[in-house]
Amino acid sequence: MMMQLRKMHQRLMFTQPLAFFGTNMGGQAQHILQKIMPFATPTPAQSSRHHRGLYHGKTHGRRFQRCFSMKKSIVTMMPNVKSRTLRSDILGQSFKFDVTTKARKCLIKAGSLDNYLLNTKPANIGSLFGLHLRDLIRKKKADPEFVVPYIKGSAKLPRTRKTSVWEYKQVPAMYMPTHVKVSEDHSKYFLKTPSEMSRYEISQLEQMLRDIDEPDEFVPDEEMLASEEFKELKDQMLAI
Repeated sequence: MMMQLRKMHQRLMFTQPLAFFGTNMGGQAQHILQKIMPFATPTPAQSSRHHRGLYHGKTHGRRFQRCFSMKKSIVTMMPNVKSRTLRSDILGQSFKFDVTTKARKCLIKAGSLDNYLLNTKPANIGSLFGLHLRDLIRKKKADPEFVVPYIKGSAKLPRTRKTSVWEYKQVPAMYMPTHVKVSEDHSKYFLKTPSEMSRYEISQLEQMLRDIDEPDEFVPDEEMLASEEFKELKDQMLAI
């Protein structure tokens, strides 16, 4: 299951991970994906970008437009979203948000990010990241000695050619020492396509397929299942 989630994480780096799986995903899988991508959306109705920003209740809508033949087609209307860096004086940190124009007006009216998060209804904030900061601000305000923990997703490297390659790099499932990589042939752990095989490997594959299609002697299934070779092969497969 972890291997499948790793592959999904590489493909859906900046998309909607939980929305892709739907609301029927198990609690354990949701918990793992929340660790991989913090503040990811729990429902397909809202994007992960929505839960990492401040939209103040604004979401996508739709309208109908007509062409020259007066046929109607649906057009999706997206909210006006801009990326802004906002600072929390109580936490002493700056955060990057995707802010709608409605949320920006409310922030200007509130006077600061702290006042907006403390005085706005949770339903209007509607963001997992915003609600998380709201809880931290409340704790810090109640106890000035409270140490603010690391906020997931707040530490980001600048997007350069080098760092963008890391996003799509094939991260190994487990660590393998260098001397093992050098001393062992790892091609036995994955299947090659015929275009990746050498001439010798292709000839071996042809011979193996020929033996399967045209065996020298016919062996009934009962004898094959009762043979020692089949039992050893079955034990090896169960051990894997």
